[in-house]
Amino acid sequence: MPTTPLPPAPFQLRNLTADPDADNLGGLEAFWLLDVADLLSWPSELSPLTLLALHLRPTTVLYRIDAIRGTLRYTQDPKQIGRHGDGWQQRVRGTIARHTDALAAALEALHGRRLIALTRDQNGLMVVVGAPDEPLSWQDKFDTGTSPADRNNYDFTLEAVTSRRARPFLGSFQVASGQLITAITTITITEPGGGSSAQVVDLQGNVITTIPAGKKLLLDSSFQLNYALI
Repeated sequence: MPTTPLPPAPFQLRNLTADPDADNLGGLEAFWLLDVADLLSWPSELSPLTLLALHLRPTTVLYRIDAIRGTLRYTQDPKQIGRHGDGWQQRVRGTIARHTDALAAALEALHGRRLIALTRDQNGLMVVVGAPDEPLSWQDKFDTGTSPADRNNYDFTLEAVTSRRARPFLGSFQVASGQLITAITTITITEPGGGSSAQVVDLQGNVITTIPAGKKLLLDSSFQLNYALI
């Protein structure tokens, strides 16, 4: 009797695939910082590889770093960590322009913090970098240059060695400006039958809303949206 194949479990071998028609732009578009102290819980080592949410203290917001356009970069390199096995060197780097009193105060507050970063690349995909027990640390250096033609900038690095790869993130979070940031997702619109209505379903199969016949669905987002009509 034929059997139905089970979905891949975490850490189980599976196909390595890529969408040849999807955008593949280099660089980071933005990233935000979270203090580890604001996390109430964290997925276990055997939990799914994709983070669907961050369990945060009430009223917690994340803070964006406004780097000079084209300077943001995230790298994840393999790194041997001795008898503890192999790990991953995580780095988020960029440059912040000029020097101001407000910027100096904000940078001072970062020193000694245990941090986690949420990065969003130019394709709209988000990744969580760092973990509560393997947090990122902040380092920066300032240089005025030697002539008016030079730029005076802060070059910064967020860095950690982690025991596992960074996780893709599909949840949402509040930022300091009050905006709700939602990660890229896939929306599927299905017509149950009879042409009377259609359901909008997210990547996890949850029904977001039902659209009655004759009504329009307006998608308003700063993210790339993937959709399928079935």
